[in-house]
Amino acid sequence: MIPVPARVARSGSEYEDTIPALRYIEFQRDLQPPRSALIVDADESIRELLQSVLEVGGFEVRAVDDGEHAIAELEAHRPDLLITNLALQNMSGNELMGYVRADRTLAGIPIMVVSGHLDVIRLDHEPDGVIHKPFDAQELLACARQLVDRSADAA
Repeated sequence: MIPVPARVARSGSEYEDTIPALRYIEFQRDLQPPRSALIVDADESIRELLQSVLEVGGFEVRAVDDGEHAIAELEAHRPDLLITNLALQNMSGNELMGYVRADRTLAGIPIMVVSGHLDVIRLDHEPDGVIHKPFDAQELLACARQLVDRSADAA
């Protein structure tokens, strides 16, 4: 059975429709090559939901709640994809993108921003992909796969 955070699965949640999409995605996971992702989001329920979607889609996922932990995780385990929210503690997602782009060893990691604040926050660094909250699980997974595949083709 697919792990879905209880706060997400409750009736009336803006992500309630994600559960059937996760079941649809689940059967495709074995057809994909192994991939890894780092999720950075201060909201635990969103982190868990993103992690569930990506794991069901065949990704190995690590998840942290702030920019400082993200940098430590990026340096310890270089992922195929970085997914970040813009509103983080102790470092914004914008600053995190700047750090990754400026570091020679991390600069090639594709970055996806998943945020509900894209209309009010100016981005100083261009992400490779953008998903608006609330998000569609299939759209998020398709974007993640596309970014990782494009990065692999460029390497």
